[in-house]
Parts: sequence; C-alpha cells; structure tokens
Amino acid sequence: MQLYNLLTPEEIQALVQPPIDGAQPLAAPPPGFQGSGQSIRSIRERRGWSCAEAASRTALPPDLLRAWEQGEAAPTLTQLLQLAGGLGVSVDELLLGSQPAPSPDRPPGRLPQGMNSLAERLTYLRTARRLSRSDAAAEMGFSYSELTSYENGYRLPELKAFLALVQFYNVSAHLLLTGSSPAAVPQEPGPERGNSSAADLSTLLDEPLYYRGVPLDPQIKQRISDLLQGYEIAKKQVGPEMQSH
Repeated sequence: MQLYNLLTPEEIQALVQPPIDGAQPLAAPPPGFQGSGQSIRSIRERRGWSCAEAASRTALPPDLLRAWEQGEAAPTLTQLLQLAGGLGVSVDELLLGSQPAPSPDRPPGRLPQGMNSLAERLTYLRTARRLSRSDAAAEMGFSYSELTSYENGYRLPELKAFLALVQFYNVSAHLLLTGSSPAAVPQEPGPERGNSSAADLSTLLDEPLYYRGVPLDPQIKQRISDLLQGYEIAKKQVGPEMQSH
C-alpha cells in the first residue's frame, strides 16, 4: 500500500514555528465546522475511547480535541493529518458535515502519482483546468498573493481556505492533502475491529506505519529494516547459549 505523501519540510517548518509570545492561538472554525466536530466525536466514541485516550493516541492535547468536538476551534492541516492518522480514518470522514457540496459544473479533480506536496497538487489542479492564477484566485475569493503562497509552499491554507480549494477543484480533501486515495487509509482497530492474529514485523514494513498518528516516510522505514537485518546478522553470529540470555 502506498504511503501518504506528506507536506514538504518547508511547509511543515512554517507551521511548527511558535508565535513570538509563545502562545498557541486556536484557529477559528469555518462556517459549518460544528458538523465536523460532531463527526470527530462520533468516530472517537465508535472506537470506545474517552477524550483523554483519543488525545493520547493522536498525541494531541485533550483540551484542543474537546474544542474541536464542540466546534469552538478548528485544527490546522497538520493537526488534521495527525488526527486522521491517530483515529484511523480519512480526512474526508473527519470533515464530514463541513465540506461544501462540489460545483455541479466542474469535473472531479484527478491527481497523477508522484506529487509530493500540497503545493504541487494545487498548482497541477489549476493548470490542468487551464486557469491563470489570477482567475483561479478571483473565483475562489482569494487574493493573488494568497493563492501564490499556497502554490509555492510558502504557507499552508487555514481550514476555511482549504475547504474552498476542495470545493473549487471538486477533489477529495484526503487526496488533496495527502496525495493518497481515501480508500488506502489503514483502519485503526477498535471495539468493532478485532485483531486476532499477530503480524510479522517484516510484513508490517510493507504497509503504512504510524508513530503518534503521523505516517512514517520510506527513509525511516528503511532504517528500521536495516536495524532488523543487523539484528538478524548479529543473532547468527552468537552461539545458542548467548541467544537464550
């Protein structure tokens, strides 16, 4: 299964820089986000998790998770990815209830393989429709500089702007944000999903792996594989009496 194509290092760095005063302001929710908050809560409860347990599994503050569920604040795009990974659902499922209906006169947006950043995907969708940047920005209600910053990877859109992009290009939110089909999302085991057999770690390395809700990139998985191979070599080089200790 294909790994998520995550944001570029530059896009992530733009988000993790703390504000000068050290405070982390909550993002204002877009209109209709309360429906998404209810979706988040419904998914959590379907897993049988308390808010504290869901926060632990997603590595997100419990108060922040409660604010999203109550529609009092909205996640950033990186937080949205983290939440989706921790809950084992697609971004589309999280946003159920706040995604605007696609424009009926626009064909569904499609993306080729190999686009490794949101900026690349946004540029492709616009040029595939043969739209100038100024025309696309005007139709979506963005300024030219705002759309330019998204397409060049200078900054990430807030959720309200991201939903406008999803609607305008008539594309899956999950596909636009990650580069992967929602159908490829691995399901997180919950009360309704048993895990009756243990999986071999070498097999798991062929599947998407997560750490604190964030997908591991191929380089990290390769390092894990190299460590395991080194372990196997070392194990063969010691005697049976050493292996038993």
